[in-house]
Amino acid sequence: MDEKEGPGEVFRAVVSSLAEIDANLSLANTDFGDYVEGVGHDGVYRGLEGM
Repeated sequence: MDEKEGPGEVFRAVVSSLAEIDANLSLANTDFGDYVEGVGHDGVYRGLEGM
């Protein structure tokens, strides 16, 4: 991973949301940008409940 990535190129996620992310990206239900928009102020995606 490049340490100089810009905003919206990387985000962290809580373990409980990884299956959701994997399934929806694999099925093309969502794209990466959809998850980036759901990231909290701390840079962590917490799942649909946290949006």
